[in-house]
Amino acid sequence: SGARTLEDLRGGICAINDWDSQSGMNVLRHTIAPLAREGRFFGEVKVAGKHQLSIAMIARGEADIAAIDCVTHALMARHDPASVAGTRILAQTQAAPALPYVTGMQTSTADWTRLRAALDRALADPDLASVRDDLMIQGFADLSLSDYHIMLEMEAGAEAAGYAQLQ
Repeated sequence: SGARTLEDLRGGICAINDWDSQSGMNVLRHTIAPLAREGRFFGEVKVAGKHQLSIAMIARGEADIAAIDCVTHALMARHDPASVAGTRILAQTQAAPALPYVTGMQTSTADWTRLRAALDRALADPDLASVRDDLMIQGFADLSLSDYHIMLEMEAGAEAAGYAQLQ
């Protein structure tokens, strides 16, 4: 694509992960909202199902743009450079926390503590250094639920701009 700005993609085809994806839809909707006119920007939105398929659609010329999680893109570029061939990064969206590791509501405090300790050991284990490097894991952050409110704020911002639906 000869696009140099997001505006250059007006009327183009957008690939998304799914309608409820943060990194593959919501963040892009938030970014495009100020550019939309009468609730529209793209000529078509296609659901790819996951980041890797969105990138493949772009490489094949079936889509013009997709929001790809930066970690996923970096992992693909590192471990399968051919999978991102024919694509490039045009812009970056507002940052949001990565998805959390979760466990069941019934998990006891003792079990949660053991799970967290296991993650901490995996971070410190020198025998796992190459695995951590391959996965690009440098650490974990203890975030509160309020740290994830940015995702809801992105959704609300797009809606307030008259762009509730990516289109």
